[in-house]
Amino acid sequence: MDVLVKSMCMTIVPKLIAQDLGLFRNLLSAVFPNAKLLPPNVEELREAVKEICKEQNLLPNDAWVNKIMELNQVQTINHGVIMVGPSGSGKTQAWRVLQAALERVDKVKSECHLIDPKAINK
Repeated sequence: MDVLVKSMCMTIVPKLIAQDLGLFRNLLSAVFPNAKLLPPNVEELREAVKEICKEQNLLPNDAWVNKIMELNQVQTINHGVIMVGPSGSGKTQAWRVLQAALERVDKVKSECHLIDPKAINK
């Protein structure tokens, strides 16, 4: 049962908007009353994200750091990720900070390839 709940949390939570998180957690609690709805243990990565934000003069508020952690969850499951949102909302800085934090925690150099969506045929 814990594996099912963890899987649901890892795949669904990053896709939800903030207003729907409470509803999702209530539904999970109703269906799985004894399940623990804790996020995976990523405190070392969270601290690395905050350190990198400080180094780059970025303000690591909780909502933005949580979105970076959700991006990490999505990247763990999927091979490719599309980030959408208005200009200036922090999409580019989010993936750059996550990349730097993962390099610091895992001690492995990583690469990111950006693809212009207009260059892809439908």
